[in-house]
Amino acid sequence: HPAYPPAFRYMQDVDKWKNELALEESVLAVDVRDGKKYWVTKLKDGNIWMTQNLDFDITTNTTLNSQTTDLNVAYDSSTENYQEYQDGYTSNRSIIYWKPANTATTIDFQNTGPITGWTNNAFAPYSASKIDDVNTGHTSLGNWYNWTMAIASNNSSNITSDEEKNSICPKGWRLPMASNSDQTVYEFGDLLYKYDIIPTRTATNFANNGFQKISLPPLWFTKSGYVSGSSLMYLTEQGYYWASTSDYRNAAHYLGYYSGGISLAGQNNNNALGFQIRCIAR
Repeated sequence: HPAYPPAFRYMQDVDKWKNELALEESVLAVDVRDGKKYWVTKLKDGNIWMTQNLDFDITTNTTLNSQTTDLNVAYDSSTENYQEYQDGYTSNRSIIYWKPANTATTIDFQNTGPITGWTNNAFAPYSASKIDDVNTGHTSLGNWYNWTMAIASNNSSNITSDEEKNSICPKGWRLPMASNSDQTVYEFGDLLYKYDIIPTRTATNFANNGFQKISLPPLWFTKSGYVSGSSLMYLTEQGYYWASTSDYRNAAHYLGYYSGGISLAGQNNNNALGFQIRCIAR
C-alpha cells in the first residue's frame, strides 16, 4: 500500500478494522486504487457504510482486478470458467480482471452540463465528474455512474433479476440492496428506518422532516440529482443511488428521494441514467 499516516485506514482492508468501530464512529479510509480518501461510518443498522459518494474515475486504460476491486464472480471447476462471466473479464484463476470497453470514460463537466459523450445507453460503462466540485468530505458530490459502470460491466442490457456479484466498489465493499430479488432484504430501507427518515422499511413517504434529515449527519446522503443525456438534472433538489439488483432488461433498483417522497424496496429505473454510489462493507 502507499505510505499514509497511521490515522488512515485502507478501504481494501475493511475486514481487519470494521469490528473496531463504535456505533456512529466515522473514520477516513483510503482507496488504494487512486489514493482518494472517504469517510466511512458504522451506522445503526450495524453495517459499515461509505458516508461520502464514490469518486472513482475509469478510463479506457483502466484494468481492475479482484485484489483491489469488488470482483467476485465464482470459479466453476466443472466448466473451468467463471460463473456470470461478462464482457471484459479474464482471470488466471486466482485473480479476476475486468477491462472496461473501449468506449468507457469518466466525463468531466462544469455546472449542470453539457456532459459531452454521455449517450444514455446500457451498452457501455459511463461516469461523469463535476470538476468544479471541491473535496468537501461527507458532502462531496463524487461521480455519477450508469448502472453498467456501477456493476463493472460492459453491457448490462441483458441482465435480469439477479443480485450482481461485482461492482466498482473497493475490495471488501459492494453496492447496497434497495431490495433483493425475493423482496426480503431492504438494506437502504432498513438504514433509513433506523434513523426515522421513513416510517417503515419499505415506505414511499418520509417520516417527520425525513427529506431534510437524509442529508444530515450521520448519513450525509446528497441531493445531487442525476445525469441524463448531456445534462445534470435536479441538482440540490433530488438524490439517486444505485443498488445491486437488476429488475428486468435496462432497469435496476435504486434509492431515490425528492421533497414529495422516496423510491426504494423494488422500484427500478433506467440503468443508462447516471446515479451515485455509496458502498457498504461486505
